[in-house]
Amino acid sequence: MTGTLVYDADCGFCARCARWAEARMAAGNQVVPSHALELHAAGLSREDVDEAAWFLPSAGTGLRGHLAIAAALRECGGPWALLGRVIGSRLLSPLASRAYAALAGRRGSLPGSDGTCGLDR
Repeated sequence: MTGTLVYDADCGFCARCARWAEARMAAGNQVVPSHALELHAAGLSREDVDEAAWFLPSAGTGLRGHLAIAAALRECGGPWALLGRVIGSRLLSPLASRAYAALAGRRGSLPGSDGTCGLDR
């Protein structure tokens, strides 16, 4: 499943993670800052992309938050793909969802961030 990982470029932590993913994702995938995406055409709102990362598969429904990260990791291949499958598994998805929410709520203070992000708008 190829697709587009959408992230908040105003958040240093998010941008750093996006660059990491872009360097590892399989050909055919894209990593796009939310401000460079025509949100309405993608079926997203500004609030959607300010709150979470998104993975928009070339076919199908967009994935939000931890499921977006899991999809992006699967596209990285190797051990990252395994980690993506684990994060998105039925068994661990509820825990991964809470962990993602906790990190997203504190992303302005995470490494690589300058203290500003889309949540500050």
